[in-house]
Amino acid sequence: YDIDFVGDGDGVGISSARRTWPIGCRFTGWRTALMCHGTGADGGICYTECRFEGNEVAIHYNTNRTNFFNSVAPDNQFLRNGTGILIEGEPTEDALNLPGCRFEGNGTDIDNRSGQPLDISQATFQ
Repeated sequence: YDIDFVGDGDGVGISSARRTWPIGCRFTGWRTALMCHGTGADGGICYTECRFEGNEVAIHYNTNRTNFFNSVAPDNQFLRNGTGILIEGEPTEDALNLPGCRFEGNGTDIDNRSGQPLDISQATFQ
């Protein structure tokens, strides 16, 4: 909760193959701010009320199975990143829901290489 993860333009802020859920955190200046990897069913990331700013990639799902232990990631801000969310791997049937999320000034807001179902109906893109 409420931790500032400040990078120097390189590296990964948080890399996890297990359940990880930052709440109210701020990620700035990383090559990749938050990365989900691995193959297990107990893996996955969620993020709530976080601010991702000035990262090369804010969120990177990099698995052979895109893992969601909670498919709702509400009220996050993706500001001036190279890519806001990058999704690789095999898609799940559950849509990733992004209610209340704001995407502003990113090079790419969402790079959905795997074709993961998304619900962006309540997200804002500026």
